[in-house]
Amino acid sequence: MRRVQHPQDRMPVAYDENVCQQNLRKPQSEFKSGIRWPHHSATLHSLTWTSQQQFSQTWIAWRFQSDHQPLKEAPKIGANQQSGVSSIQSKWQTRANRIDESMKSTISQLKRGCRAVFIDRRIPSAVLDRLASGTRLAARARLAVTNQLYRLRYRFSMPIPPAELMHLVVGENNVRSFLAGGRQGVADMRLVLARQEVQLSAQSSVLDFGCGCGRVIRWVNEFCQDLHGSDYNSDLIDWCSKSLSFAEFRVNQLAPPLSYDDAQFDLIYCYSVFTHLSSELQFAWLDELNRVLKPGGYLFITVHGERFVSRLAEEERTHMDNSGALVVNDAASGENLCAAFHTEDYIRNNWCRGFTVLDFEEERGVACGRQDACLLQKDS
Repeated sequence: MRRVQHPQDRMPVAYDENVCQQNLRKPQSEFKSGIRWPHHSATLHSLTWTSQQQFSQTWIAWRFQSDHQPLKEAPKIGANQQSGVSSIQSKWQTRANRIDESMKSTISQLKRGCRAVFIDRRIPSAVLDRLASGTRLAARARLAVTNQLYRLRYRFSMPIPPAELMHLVVGENNVRSFLAGGRQGVADMRLVLARQEVQLSAQSSVLDFGCGCGRVIRWVNEFCQDLHGSDYNSDLIDWCSKSLSFAEFRVNQLAPPLSYDDAQFDLIYCYSVFTHLSSELQFAWLDELNRVLKPGGYLFITVHGERFVSRLAEEERTHMDNSGALVVNDAASGENLCAAFHTEDYIRNNWCRGFTVLDFEEERGVACGRQDACLLQKDS
């Protein structure tokens, strides 16, 4: 696999030589151009100087077309003009050298960009503008570049989790989306609390139950000091413990209890946790979270609401309408394969054991696919 770079777009692209050789076996009329760039076109051409019967040497090269460096196509030569091959080779070698120089320039620009990330604490806008639009290949390259820049930016403050952990938690490895989702999650929770005239910054001790790889708790750190995180997945907790030093993290089991003291927390929030628990575990965890909450403390939970019911089968929707709740594949509790759904009436009528349901807002959980959000308060 070779890697070639356009001197203007500064975008590396990999291509497979075996695929190129297969294309060369096609007649010239059937050969199709490959990649189109946003502002300049760089097309892979097969430069067949003679027919394969007369002259069996075939060259592959990149032809760059730009307003600043127009390049002409290589001429075709016959079998009796093989003496001109060396001059053509020299011409293309010169162009290859020119590409090498442009790659050196790109490396220099990358170094300056990294310097801007570390010193100015920002992602250079020129880099983001360059990757603003393009083909699917450009989109993949854009994701890789922006992910790396974000990782560099937060490397020494709040590191970004590895791609496999992010994908396990949110189903994708887009760092920008990961960070934005966590920040939005905190904003949503603050809005729900504010409706009850409660400030997040006034909560002295907070637990992120089902913290994953720290997507939300990294932003709660801006408002609260005594932070704790708990999750069923030990790999996620190991990474959080090593990378996010501002909070204490512990592993919990699929079923209660937690290893915290009674009445320890002022606020507990659960983003998309009860959406993957069986009915029995839901009530068991409600009792356990009630235990570790202080009297008058708040419990913020997101659930699959009406927005998600349309995805169910007809029989499942009928069950949901009759009972107000549904658990699909409850044998896989604690995993994404298990999906739980709740209506507002069900929560107000059944989750009030030791709690008062203060508020219920549809599609308030933007950070987890516009789930519904409910706020409960422990009875004093």
